Amino acid sequence: MLSRRHLVLLALSLPALSACSSWFNGRQPGDTFLVFFDEFDAKLSPDAKSIIAKAAGQAKQRGVRTLRVEARTSATGAADANMKLAEARATAVRNALQADGIAPTTIQLVPIGQAGTDKVGVDDRRVDIILQD
Repeated sequence: MLSRRHLVLLALSLPALSACSSWFNGRQPGDTFLVFFDEFDAKLSPDAKSIIAKAAGQAKQRGVRTLRVEARTSATGAADANMKLAEARATAVRNALQADGIAPTTIQLVPIGQAGTDKVGVDDRRVDIILQD
């Protein structure tokens, strides 16, 4: 039986859990890998390369048919420049996936561009690698 304290903690956690489940849109944890970038940059850091290698390994292990590469930028700067930056980030991730043994035909590039507020933060400066069976 749950104590009153546990019930309160559970009730407080439900909105966060609900947000997480809608974010995955039915995907399982481990289906999405997040690659973060410095502002106005498309260079892959060592951490980014490691995450991409994990995504490639998981995709090969599971026989994934499509890797969707969604590139986002923060809303700082001009929209057209941010779209070019999103394209450059998507291309950098695609090239790294290919170097890790992923066939080019399985990679779907989706440059989204501006995807957030003009607040300076790392959350919107990313590429999502989504494994789709």
